Amino acid sequence: MEACGFTLCKNDVFLLEKDHAHIQIVSLDDLMMSVPDYDLIKREVSSDLFTLLLVHEPDAALELKTTPINLQLSGHTHGGQVQLPFYGPVLTAPYGRTYVEGLYGIDQHRIYVNRGLGTTRLPLRFLAKPELTFFTLTSRV
Repeated sequence: MEACGFTLCKNDVFLLEKDHAHIQIVSLDDLMMSVPDYDLIKREVSSDLFTLLLVHEPDAALELKTTPINLQLSGHTHGGQVQLPFYGPVLTAPYGRTYVEGLYGIDQHRIYVNRGLGTTRLPLRFLAKPELTFFTLTSRV
């Protein structure tokens, strides 16, 4: 990815500025394959700025309940990949059991879990529609 010009965001906090508006971007490393630095996030996040958390696994929110994060964007779960009517997801991924798909809230912390386009393990989806989501962030100023 880096060879293609992408910046990998892992355990990082940086500021994005546009037209004199600021957004604090926070990222955590993968919970399953690496070591997320929760302490860095808790220490560095400013409550004075809109804070966007990027983390693959949505259940990272459970560790950051008291951290001033406005919006968390996650994936990982594929929306359960196989769902049953009146039951929901048949299997959920580790670190994706509490927040499986859609929008959730913990006080001021909003969590959006995208179902994505692909699959994992089983090459099929059932009642877990693929999803591509666009967000537009606007300043309140």
